[in-house]
Amino acid sequence: MEKIYNSAKNIFLTAAFSVMAVVTTNAQNASITVNAGSTANGSWSGGTAGPYVFTPNANGATIVNTDIQDRLTGANGFTKGNVTVNTACNSCSEAGNITISNAITAANTGTTVATLAFNAQNNINIDANINLTGATGTTGASGAGFPPAVGGTGGAGGYAINLSFATTNSVSAITLNNSNSVTIVATGGTGGTGGAGGGGQNGGVGGAGGKGGTITFNSAGSLSIGANCSVTSSGGTGGAGGAAGGGGGATAGATGANGAAGDISLTGSNGITLAGNLTATGTTNGNFTINDGNQTVTTGGGINDGQTAGVIAGGNLTKLGSGKFNIAGTNTYTGTTTITAGTMRPSAGTIAANQNG
Repeated sequence: MEKIYNSAKNIFLTAAFSVMAVVTTNAQNASITVNAGSTANGSWSGGTAGPYVFTPNANGATIVNTDIQDRLTGANGFTKGNVTVNTACNSCSEAGNITISNAITAANTGTTVATLAFNAQNNINIDANINLTGATGTTGASGAGFPPAVGGTGGAGGYAINLSFATTNSVSAITLNNSNSVTIVATGGTGGTGGAGGGGQNGGVGGAGGKGGTITFNSAGSLSIGANCSVTSSGGTGGAGGAAGGGGGATAGATGANGAAGDISLTGSNGITLAGNLTATGTTNGNFTINDGNQTVTTGGGINDGQTAGVIAGGNLTKLGSGKFNIAGTNTYTGTTTITAGTMRPSAGTIAANQNG
């Protein structure tokens, strides 16, 4: 049986905002492409210590992907810090699009994490994979030697880097390129392997997995995640236990604990179409927020088809915004379902969680 959840707020907003005028402008923005070639028509602030902000100074700006990667991880003379890419440009006259045409790959060490933020006036087109994982932990010390010792505990996996996308134009779109099967991953690092035990000694315990990063999409227009695409912010896998030392009676070390997942947030003020997987699993699952502002449900590849396929796997799910969102995947998230505002219409059997609100 079909279930429809409406909030009182949704009813009032439908009546009050039946007509909306949209005014857009291309003034004072540049379009930016992230590539594997060179950085041009813009500059970085923040020196080598950060935080780092890229500002274009002419139309057709480009950023080489290694500029972003080095600043996020503290490589090649930079201190680890937040990285922000903005399209605003006082002397420019383009729409203010951001296109990610080459992969961004960075692995964070430790528990101090940076955030990568893309802020566009208009569209954000994600045509290549983004992998902002935690680094694998170090291997525990060996217990070999005299006297023999228990193997050392593996190092913890690094925490993943946080990621956000935002647009400000009401007719803009954030799009994961379905033809390119784009994946966005902010998974915690795998724990290091425990050290091998010395003669007759136990192996070391594996290191704990790192925490997943927070992934946020905030479109003043629409958001589209295609069926061939996916967004993952899971906790890292615990490291394997170290081998037992020879000589009898010793055991291998225990596997390390898995890490906690991060949260995933989807906002489309003019609609959300979701066909790919959202995953936020770990020793503590991450939560999902869906903020849809479009009160008209579309079909067949429109701007507000809702969830048409894919699996949402993780913790709690909260629906925000005055719009209508259809949920139709075979979802496996295990937390509560809360409709704070607007409407969410689940198909029969698609929510295996408590339905609140």
